[in-house]
Amino acid sequence: MFAMLMANLFLLPVFMQEILGFNATQSGLNLMPRTLVMMAVVPIVGKLYNVVAPRILVGIGVLAFAVGAYQMSHFTLETGTPQILASLIWQGLGFGLIFVPLTTVALSNTERSKLTDATGLNSLFRQIGGSVGLAIFATLLGRSATQARASIAAHLGVTNSMALIRLQQSEQGLIRRGLDAATAHAAAPMALAGQVARQAMVLSFEKMFLLAGICFLAILPLLIFLKADRAAESGSSRPDLHLE
Repeated sequence: MFAMLMANLFLLPVFMQEILGFNATQSGLNLMPRTLVMMAVVPIVGKLYNVVAPRILVGIGVLAFAVGAYQMSHFTLETGTPQILASLIWQGLGFGLIFVPLTTVALSNTERSKLTDATGLNSLFRQIGGSVGLAIFATLLGRSATQARASIAAHLGVTNSMALIRLQQSEQGLIRRGLDAATAHAAAPMALAGQVARQAMVLSFEKMFLLAGICFLAILPLLIFLKADRAAESGSSRPDLHLE
């Protein structure tokens, strides 16, 4: 689960800065709604945990994350802040519903004397999962972009009228910017190659966002193993009394 979570946290800022042209400040401001939604949801989830089964809360969180990932898989070069905001709201809701129940269930049956060690071990597994997710999705992102670029380039032969029209448009645009005809004619194919590479990266990001959502949905069957011992939780919240 944290492999997909961290991969998603990594992919979106890169997409905004490398593809949409946002600067670091703009990316941070666009990511802020996810945190704000989590801040609003976490206290509510903490109260719901006492009356709703953890597997239900986590299941709803997984579905919310998948909805956000599906919306991200439709991002294009024309995507703006409203589209990003909508997907982040879903993800903020999903994160809030997932973190609280999982952490509580993981530590609820741990003895107080071992609680510090258990918390550290729990964080360790999260970090390992996140690191693995980053490595896998970063590798897949590059490979997918290469495949997409090759697929697009296969349709840009001299027999493709649309490709020739786009090449002519690029050449005319360079001439209007002040280049001479010969230089513009030589630079037009490179400009078109840059457009192809950029579109290939968009397709690769879309594929990674969709893959993260699908992999997240695959976690749902594992929720049958997520059980909370209410008696143990209520008992661990009270100090032990020893009568002498």
